Amino acid sequence: MQREKNMVKILMFFCIMILFLSIFIVATDIEEDFLKCDTYSDCPSQMCYSFLNFIVKCINNRCDCVREKDLGP
Repeated sequence: MQREKNMVKILMFFCIMILFLSIFIVATDIEEDFLKCDTYSDCPSQMCYSFLNFIVKCINNRCDCVREKDLGP
């Protein structure tokens, strides 16, 4: 009886791990497609915190948040 309970616990653990890993893989794949860009206009304008002086820039075909003062003159 105890052996069956342990087997059920192990099986549930593996099922939960597979579920979380699959969610993580899907989430990272979606983020990669979302952040690709060719120009600045391809990036979402609400991606960065504007009150911290961050702006969105397309750097190496990827949207990135950059501080305005780090851009230089």
